[in-house]
Amino acid sequence: MKRRTFLKGTVAAGAVAAAGPAVLRKAHARAIPSPGPDENRIIESAKKLGVNVDLTFTAWGGHAKGEMQQLAAEFKKKTGIGMGPLVDIGFPQLSQRAMAEAMSRSGKIDMCHVHSDTVPTLASMGFAAPLDDYMKAADFDYSSVGTFVEMSQVGGQTYGLVTDGNCHTYFVRKDLLENKDHQKRYADKYGTELKLATTWKEYLRQGAYFGSDPSKMTGFGNLRARRWGYWWFMINYYNHGLFPFNDDLSLNFDNDTAEAALAAYLAEKPYVLKDLNNWGTGQMWLHLGGAKGYQSIYWGGILPILENKKKSKSAGLWAHGMVPAQELPDGRKIARTCAAGPPLVVVNKRGKNVAAAAHLAMWWTSRKNSTHIVGGEVSAVHDPWRKEHFTDKHVRKAYGPEGTDAIYLNQQINSPMIRTTGAQEFNDKLDKHISDAWLGVTKPRAALKAIEKDFHKVIRKIGKARMKKDVQSYRDAMPKVDIAK
Repeated sequence: MKRRTFLKGTVAAGAVAAAGPAVLRKAHARAIPSPGPDENRIIESAKKLGVNVDLTFTAWGGHAKGEMQQLAAEFKKKTGIGMGPLVDIGFPQLSQRAMAEAMSRSGKIDMCHVHSDTVPTLASMGFAAPLDDYMKAADFDYSSVGTFVEMSQVGGQTYGLVTDGNCHTYFVRKDLLENKDHQKRYADKYGTELKLATTWKEYLRQGAYFGSDPSKMTGFGNLRARRWGYWWFMINYYNHGLFPFNDDLSLNFDNDTAEAALAAYLAEKPYVLKDLNNWGTGQMWLHLGGAKGYQSIYWGGILPILENKKKSKSAGLWAHGMVPAQELPDGRKIARTCAAGPPLVVVNKRGKNVAAAAHLAMWWTSRKNSTHIVGGEVSAVHDPWRKEHFTDKHVRKAYGPEGTDAIYLNQQINSPMIRTTGAQEFNDKLDKHISDAWLGVTKPRAALKAIEKDFHKVIRKIGKARMKKDVQSYRDAMPKVDIAK
């Protein structure tokens, strides 16, 4: 596949939504923790390089400002390797910028923050440097809850290091669940107890009950706009036991099970505001923080806002748990959520400072330093992903104890978005047709047929040999358990 095909096939899907209120919490970060054994090994390995360099890094400022900059400055003091002025770009454009750099082959950018689904594309284009040799030299421990490590690999090689455990988690208005009047009325109407939904049937039923007048309260707090909405479709899709590609590269969209998944996605429409298809994260954070939504499946980065009494009217009103499960025809019960492009640091293979950049990436993602970033007081958008993060007092304070524990559960069932060579093109086609179904432009089954038609075109451009290898890596990044514990 020609390199230019990747960028040509990728479009900026919809307007860039506001990043949301208070992405940067405070002006100053707390003190960096003293290096532990992991950090000291990275320092010693970096010193052996004998370089003095300020690396160029493209990233969204909401991620990179604050703790990441603070840690880079400390690494500079200890090793001579630091970060130059940040190339600040919008979160939705991270991967597009990396692919533009890959096509230019200039080597001017040392490191990029990218969405994990782009890693196979950047690896096949010769942009992403394999990091395993540097990790081995520093005896670097790279581990995660769920499959974030696998999401950064292709064919068993590591091409990026996670900084943000992006994952959709589930939360519901606890005050309404526990309301005696609602409990009685709900039981009278449906003949079942009102409690935190554990199945999709119950989730949709509760949303219909509480969202009967969306102008007062919506039953659901999930996005449906172009560029965002298809993530929620993929949650429904995976929960129906589906996977996009078969081993022979035939597809799994034009069938009754996928249509049932799309029906569940569309079932929320009567119980949300009519202009939801224009919303981004900024509007949704304000909506949920204003106590105007009953329940939501949303990435965990929203919790430090929602559970902050200074910034949210709904703080303290939420019950948190695992995304509802689906019972399959064979009786198997599975629950799946999805990773909305968790950011990874990718090192430019054509850059002049590959080894130095690899060491800075390891420094950011080490045990102590990644915990410092996730529980940081400046950047509010790095969600926990290492096991150590979930017991850290700063992380638990930021996300709330119940919210932190819910993220831990959901990360065990966390699924990647489509992650093969050409992922942006696949995801954009999926996004377009799912959006058309939501807007009523296309009937559900016709939208699914159109997805298959467009996916076959992309597969032909990439080539079956490449795709078959990438599909295996994609499968490797799927959850290893049916239900989280």
